Amino acid sequence: MKIFIFGAGAHASEVSELLQIASSSSPIFLTEKDEYQIDMSLKTEQSFYFGIGDPNQRLKIGKKWKILQNQFKVLRHPNTLVSPSSEIEEGSVLQFGSVVSSSSVLGFGVLLNWNVTVGHHSKIGDCTVINPGASVAGNCTIGEGVLIGTGARVLEGLNIGANAKIGAGAVVTRDVPAFATYVGIPARAIK
Repeated sequence: MKIFIFGAGAHASEVSELLQIASSSSPIFLTEKDEYQIDMSLKTEQSFYFGIGDPNQRLKIGKKWKILQNQFKVLRHPNTLVSPSSEIEEGSVLQFGSVVSSSSVLGFGVLLNWNVTVGHHSKIGDCTVINPGASVAGNCTIGEGVLIGTGARVLEGLNIGANAKIGAGAVVTRDVPAFATYVGIPARAIK
């Protein structure tokens, strides 16, 4: 079995260490110039993981390699807690201490970094990245490609539009439109 990690930077090294806990195989790190190493004839003997922390790059790779999406694997640290009623799609990575509460859905390629909490009945869009210590309360809908900063809080029942950015430590108290950047307490839009 060949294991490929898209990316070769700091987040890729974290994913590699997490893979070492789960598997004895050594991963192959892929940058754009290295993608030729993917052997399409061996689709069943390869697995793929995101090692990139930028949601836009995750989306780009996910769309480019859509043919492989059923080979992207979910990677969970053993010290995570996921409700049995929740759904986690392929390509998602859940780091140490992540918690996903009841009836939540994580889309394709979602990254929950260290100690992230996702509340009940929340929906997290494809390739969204939630950084360490952040929390999304219950009944929230987060669009695809969203970046939620370290320690940020999204309060209950809110909607965050696609490709929005939430700054570190922000407290989001109202809906955030797509492509907007919100920072502060309470979070406000910046240009």
